[in-house]
Amino acid sequence: MCADLFNALTGYSRQETYRKLLVAPVTMRQQLLARIARETERQRQHGDGYLAFKMNALVDKACIQALYRPHRQG
Repeated sequence: MCADLFNALTGYSRQETYRKLLVAPVTMRQQLLARIARETERQRQHGDGYLAFKMNALVDKACIQALYRPHRQG
């Protein structure tokens, strides 16, 4: 819920999990890496894996490296 995120960002709550949002710094890296791994495996098994991210900038070395692995595999 948007109100939950707003309250967490302003310091009025300590919610750490959301159903659809990846919120830094709490879960974003872990969840991005999990989604990359899931779709890489899906691509390997079924040929229909798909990744699409909308973000302002990606500078996290672990996430960048995780994206290069499936890219190199095709």
